Amino acid sequence: MSTIDDVKKRGRGRPPVDTQAITLRISRADLATLDTFIASEPDPKPTRPEAIRRIVAERLQPATEKSVAPSARTIAARGAKVRSDAADAADHAMTGMEGTPEVKAQRRRALTNEPAAVAKARAKRTARE
Repeated sequence: MSTIDDVKKRGRGRPPVDTQAITLRISRADLATLDTFIASEPDPKPTRPEAIRRIVAERLQPATEKSVAPSARTIAARGAKVRSDAADAADHAMTGMEGTPEVKAQRRRALTNEPAAVAKARAKRTARE
C-alpha cells in the first residue's frame, strides 16, 4: 500500500511557459507616459506588463510586416485613378443635361481637378521631403 507521500501530484502551481522574467526600472515620467498609453487603449485596458509587451512586440516587428507608407508614385497613381473615375462619373451625370460642350467641359474640370488647398498642401509636403 502506498502512502500519500509516494504519489506524485500533478497540476499544481503555475504551468511551465516559454518566457523569461525580467526586472525593469522605469522613471516616473516614462511610467506616466505608459499610463497615458494604457488609458488610450480600448477596453479591457491592458495591465502595465501587457502594455509593455505590446509596445515591445510592435517595435520589434520585422520591417516586412510593418505597414509601409505608400510611395509618391503610388499616391500619384491613385490620384490619377480617382480623377479618372470622377471624370467618368461627371460625364455620366451630365449625359442628359442641357448646355453647350464648353459649359460641360468647364463643369467637368471643376469636378475632377484637385482643389487648390490640396494642391498647395502637397506642394508644401513635397518641398519638405
